[in-house]
Amino acid sequence: MCLVVLSHRIHPDYPVVLVGHRDEFHSRPTAAMGWWQDRPDVLAGRDLKAGGTWLGVARSGRWAVVTNFRQPGDPPRDAPSRGELVTDFLDSALPVRQAAPRLAARAAAYAGFTLLVSDGVDVACITNRPDTHTQVLGSGTYGLSNARLDDPWPKVVQSRQRVAALLAKGPPDPAGLFGALADRAQADEADLPDTGLGLAVERSLSPAFIVGNDYGTRSATVLTVDREGAMRIMERRFAAGGVVTGRSAFAFNTIRLG
Repeated sequence: MCLVVLSHRIHPDYPVVLVGHRDEFHSRPTAAMGWWQDRPDVLAGRDLKAGGTWLGVARSGRWAVVTNFRQPGDPPRDAPSRGELVTDFLDSALPVRQAAPRLAARAAAYAGFTLLVSDGVDVACITNRPDTHTQVLGSGTYGLSNARLDDPWPKVVQSRQRVAALLAKGPPDPAGLFGALADRAQADEADLPDTGLGLAVERSLSPAFIVGNDYGTRSATVLTVDREGAMRIMERRFAAGGVVTGRSAFAFNTIRLG
């Protein structure tokens, strides 16, 4: 993913509300969200080049999402795919407070990332840039793009505010949540981060919803979990130009949340 907003234990009836975008080259082969044949308990889209995923959930109630960390320089030589961090966590039965340190111990081997993981009770954030850091999150509404959690990039600040405002009005509305991250306007030059890509590229990547012929928002996902552990996950897929090419929706009961 390249933009994520997480509301964690803020809404009285929905302790988890997550909405995010995957931004990627349109030429990169990708499978739509579905239950994996080789991992029957995993529901996710799939990167058909590396085999992992950017966001996935498990029947147990576990979920994970990863973003890359944008910075100058090449990734480590022969670095493993960051998508395997998501699937490895979903395959595990360890609670977050045990799993997160184990993931952090491997973090240096990967190109830059920020990873959110949940066992259905706790949520942890793990990043390996500029150094490895892990924290268990308290109640709050968090935003994430290609940097550290809550780094104040314009689209992160705007999207987080919009999601928080929606949830303050009532139960999570999927259409409203998709819309909260649908802004295609570029940020003002003065507000852009400097990640070493140059002004023109920074501007093209600054919208919450990126439209481009070669690179752009490929999918949008809304994930909600209620107090009884009922999980609902919806995906919209897009082609170049931001045209919708498909929609999927899944709902199932997981563990009861504390």
